[in-house]
Amino acid sequence: MSNRLRWVAVAVIVVLAVAVAVFWPRGSGPASDTAALPAPDLTADRTAAALAACPDSAAVPAALGEASVTCESTGKPADLSRFLGGGPVLVNVWATWCEPCRGELPALAAYAAGPGALRVVLIQEPGSEQDGLHLLTSLRVHLPTVYDGGQAAARALKLPNVLPVSYLVHADGTVTVLNFAVFSTADEVRQALAGKVSS
Repeated sequence: MSNRLRWVAVAVIVVLAVAVAVFWPRGSGPASDTAALPAPDLTADRTAAALAACPDSAAVPAALGEASVTCESTGKPADLSRFLGGGPVLVNVWATWCEPCRGELPALAAYAAGPGALRVVLIQEPGSEQDGLHLLTSLRVHLPTVYDGGQAAARALKLPNVLPVSYLVHADGTVTVLNFAVFSTADEVRQALAGKVSS
């Protein structure tokens, strides 16, 4: 091959490389396709779950700080301190992958339905929000629930790496770990709360 043909071949390769760099569509790989997927429509799942509305207390305890979560009954953002304000309130943190949580959630619902019960609210830790709605539906648990997809609640409450866990949030926003054991009945919940509730 002559020098001239060699240089022509090099020039053609350079021109093709520049054309590819300029005109090749960016972000067409699998990662970008995944990022572009719209969030699933959970309207039917929310309706089936029939969760109680998320509390929106005007008595916001400063001790809880600011943390944004998602109200599972509506799919709208909620402020954790307003969700937990107006205490005392019993807070249970759970996840769909936590097998003991499945037994505890109905016990908490039974306690909440009883006379003189504290307000009970649930915080679902990351996993699938849709799976969480399906689980609550199947268990017939309709307590107010928020989804902590960004783990803002976990940071605000300084959650341990153990689930399920229940907290007592007092009116001033101070938080007491109530139980690391799994509640299996409403009576067990009442016994754990005995002598720990302050207004």
